[in-house]
Amino acid sequence: MKIRSLYTAFCFLTGSISLAVACTAHAQTSPALPQILQQDQPSYETFLQNVKQQRSEIVASPEIIAPTLYDWIHNDMATHWDATGWDFNGVSRVAGEGNIACGYFVTTILQDLGFKLDRIRLSQEPSSVMIKELTKPVKILHSRDAMINYVKTQPAPAIYIVGLDFHTGFISSGPDGVFFIHSNYINRAGVMKEPAASSAALAASNYFMIGNLTANTDLLSKWVNTN
Repeated sequence: MKIRSLYTAFCFLTGSISLAVACTAHAQTSPALPQILQQDQPSYETFLQNVKQQRSEIVASPEIIAPTLYDWIHNDMATHWDATGWDFNGVSRVAGEGNIACGYFVTTILQDLGFKLDRIRLSQEPSSVMIKELTKPVKILHSRDAMINYVKTQPAPAIYIVGLDFHTGFISSGPDGVFFIHSNYINRAGVMKEPAASSAALAASNYFMIGNLTANTDLLSKWVNTN
C-alpha cells in the first residue's frame, strides 16, 4: 500500500437546528504520519479497503488516530466525492456519481470510513442531533468569522461537524488552513472543499453549531477497534 506524510461536509435537513431540538491556534501540529497516497489515487473501493486495514494498524498508536482521520476526510474523501451532485433527496452511495444531500454526505462519509452509526436516521434528523451524538465539545456561534476564529484556537489538525441554519458539513482545520467540505446546495454545485473564509454557504447562515469529531476520543477508540 502506498503511503505519504500527513503534511502534504441548499441541502435542507428535515428540521432546522435550534436549542429546543435534541439538538448544535493551530496551536499544535502533528508529526509526519503514514497515509494513503493521493497521487495515482486508488479506486474508492480500494481506498476503503486500505482504510479498514490501516484502522487496525493504528490501534496501538492513539496519538495518530485523529490526524489520520483528518487526512482521510480532508484529502481522500474530499477528492473522491468532489463534484458529486447535490439534490434535496440525494442519497448516492457511489463517490462521484449521482446526487447527495448534505446530511447524507456527512453520514455516508463516516459510515464508509467504518463508523458504526444510523446513516439514514442521522441524515434526516436536524444536524444538531448528529453533532451531539458524534462530537465533543459542542459550541454555538453566530457568524462565519466567529466560527473560524474559534476553530483556529483549537489544536490541529482536526475535523469538525458544523450545523447551520439549514445546512451541514465538515470543517477541516490543518496545516493548509480551515476548509468547509460539504454537498453545496448553492447553484446545485454538489460536493466541494472550499476555504471556510470564502464559503457563501457559511456566510448565509446566522447559526453555527460546531462539534469536534477528532476530539471525541471514546468514539475514535471504538472506531479503530471495530472490524
